[in-house]
Amino acid sequence: IIASDGIASDIEGAPWLTALLTGKLKDDPQGLSEDILALSKKEDKRPDDRSVLVLKIEQAKEEKKV
Repeated sequence: IIASDGIASDIEGAPWLTALLTGKLKDDPQGLSEDILALSKKEDKRPDDRSVLVLKIEQAKEEKKV
């Protein structure tokens, strides 16, 4: 997860973000990024640009040889 300072300037000042990230996270990167963005807008009223990137890395599945 990569987030700009518009999401939270520091983790200590964003208890909502700590709670979100230490809880059960969605397995869907798009859904998780949308949740982070929506909560940021709700919890922090500062006028700032907000960016979130959630990247999911998985091990490649082996292809079966015919």
